[in-house]
Amino acid sequence: MKKTIRNSAMATLVVMAVACNPKTNETNDKAVPVNAAEVEQTRDSIRETAEEPVETIVIEGAIKSINQGKDGYTAEILTNEKQTYFATISIPNLKDPKQYHAYKVGETVKVKGTVWKMDEENHVKVTEIVQ
Repeated sequence: MKKTIRNSAMATLVVMAVACNPKTNETNDKAVPVNAAEVEQTRDSIRETAEEPVETIVIEGAIKSINQGKDGYTAEILTNEKQTYFATISIPNLKDPKQYHAYKVGETVKVKGTVWKMDEENHVKVTEIVQ
């Protein structure tokens, strides 16, 4: 019995010693010196990206398809200039939620919002429905 307790205690000590040894931890990498100028340059880059101007546009066209979402929908709009935009029309994004209207395929709509690209597609986060 004493032998079993002693062996268990020794095994526990070995496990604890190995677990506490920082040299066995594979995530310990060498410290990389940090240059203060590089840190400030990175911060400036982040600020510039965050303060990038957002382009607001007004588009008008016929709705070709609608993809229903939780609190709105995305309408595929084909303009008179044959440009396709995917306009996300949702209550939370509108400046005035009372403007929200559930359009149907074939109707013409005029919207204002911020534009962005995903792959080659033009997307608009609608902030206003223009009457």
